[in-house]
Amino acid sequence: MNATLYSLSLIPPDSNFILANAQVSKAQGFPIVYCSDGFCELTGFSRTEVMQKSCACKFLYGPESSETIILSIDEALDERKEFKEEIMFYKKTGKERCVCVEVCYSWTPLLISFCTDLKTQER
Repeated sequence: MNATLYSLSLIPPDSNFILANAQVSKAQGFPIVYCSDGFCELTGFSRTEVMQKSCACKFLYGPESSETIILSIDEALDERKEFKEEIMFYKKTGKERCVCVEVCYSWTPLLISFCTDLKTQER
């Protein structure tokens, strides 16, 4: 089994996540190369709408998204360091959703980002 498939096998099947190409320059936005069904459901965007967008997920930011956290996400991506923080994301419909974003780097050429819906976790 190659390293990428092994990394994917460690991700719980019900996770909301994206995979991005960590070998592409930051200027190109670390393009998303895969997104889970859960991520699409959480955000309201289809897989085709998400693919090749920047893994910083700027398309999910809105008026209540913290500028400080947005800058921290950019810094974590620039410096290729792990990151975990809560932020307000916006679904395609405009409905806000508080999520926990976790950026992880695997030993493969992929960057993995998890989004946990904090409203769902409270149940």
